[in-house]
Amino acid sequence: GALPTAAYITCVSRAWREASESEPAVWSTTDLSSGLCKARDEEVQTLCQRGRWIGVEALGLRGCAKLTDASLGDIMRGCPRLKHLDLSECGPKSFTVTAVLSLVKAAQLTSFTFDAADAMRPRASTARDKVLEGVLRASGATLQTLQIQKTQTIGRSIQLLSSLACPNLRVLDLTLSSTTGVFVPIEELQAGSPALEELRLSGFGGLGGWAMPEAPASMHPEGVRGFTELRICYLGAAFSQTGYRPSSGYSRPPASAGAVTRST
Repeated sequence: GALPTAAYITCVSRAWREASESEPAVWSTTDLSSGLCKARDEEVQTLCQRGRWIGVEALGLRGCAKLTDASLGDIMRGCPRLKHLDLSECGPKSFTVTAVLSLVKAAQLTSFTFDAADAMRPRASTARDKVLEGVLRASGATLQTLQIQKTQTIGRSIQLLSSLACPNLRVLDLTLSSTTGVFVPIEELQAGSPALEELRLSGFGGLGGWAMPEAPASMHPEGVRGFTELRICYLGAAFSQTGYRPSSGYSRPPASAGAVTRST
């Protein structure tokens, strides 16, 4: 079965390395996010070229500051089954937006985590939006989990998320992300992501919070029934920040849906 720590086992001794590399199945879930062995481009290149990562489905690269665009290129070519990707906390000397876009466009992701990514090059506010737009356009139909915590330089992609169909999206986590004053078209999001089970917007939008754009009843999407599958909902101080109060046109899940709202 999968062994997330397989990468670290290779650092123990030659015997341990040969044992872990002899069975590709142990690499199906690979986490390089922490540990004593700091991943470098050379190691990733070797593993990919030898076919060790051909069965990798979930890959965690959180905080891998020593990896560069070269590793993303090797992963794109050497991990054809990649479904889950974590590129959080990437430093200014690691990945560029261009390289990340190439990787996410090549994979049909079901899970993408992009926490604390403000340091990614270039640092322009549109750069993070480009990555998220690339993920949504390439994997919108298959995406089940999208987590973008503590990333301030996003905004436009939130409107895109609402306008695109993500029929399989189950978890959307935007905690402490985006710039001040964000409009979230909730009803469009409900129409495009009807299977959503977990929605986390605590602290979303910074000090200005987030708001729902005003629209006449005639513009409400037809057939929208709200988040009927919603089980967890964190809004933090969103309503108090914006001063918004749900109107009659706002669809919320019934009490039986089990949604939980917590304020901070």
